[in-house]
Amino acid sequence: MKQTVDSFAHDPHVQILRQLFADIEKAQSALLAHAGISPLDGRLRTIRNDALRLFERSWRTAMKRGILHTDGDGSILYLHCFAKALTARGLALPPEALTQRQDMEAILSEVLS
Repeated sequence: MKQTVDSFAHDPHVQILRQLFADIEKAQSALLAHAGISPLDGRLRTIRNDALRLFERSWRTAMKRGILHTDGDGSILYLHCFAKALTARGLALPPEALTQRQDMEAILSEVLS
């Protein structure tokens, strides 16, 4: 059986994105568990699509503003987008489910206005 070589594995940009996606998946799973929402809930597909669109817009704005300082800030920004998408679709989150970050909230307010 022929093995494929992951030629991108050594690219630092690819490594950063892979880590970001892994962090996002972990944070999203923890948020859903904390909120008591099943990861198999049929509404999540639409919610994840909404969150992704909001994240893409927010990411650009956050990068321009210099808001993303640490490796974990990207996943925190996504989590805030995901939380907005959840609540917009009528799923409640406990107040303590999301770490309050005024900088992230300001970006989302700007993007959503």
